[in-house]
Amino acid sequence: MIMLDTNALIRLVSYPEKLSKNARKLIQETKKRESIIVSSISIWEIALLIKKRRLDIFIDPDKWLD
Repeated sequence: MIMLDTNALIRLVSYPEKLSKNARKLIQETKKRESIIVSSISIWEIALLIKKRRLDIFIDPDKWLD
């Protein structure tokens, strides 16, 4: 199991090309075998970034989180 920090989560979902090759590989391998978890604080941080207009998401937030 791995826990993604806020930055890794944002990059994974919105900008996967900005993740390093090693990070992408680790995430993909882990997804096949185990869970990837995210702290509730990361969701709060993302909400603040959106509110402050420092992050734009162009899909429904629930779908983005899935």
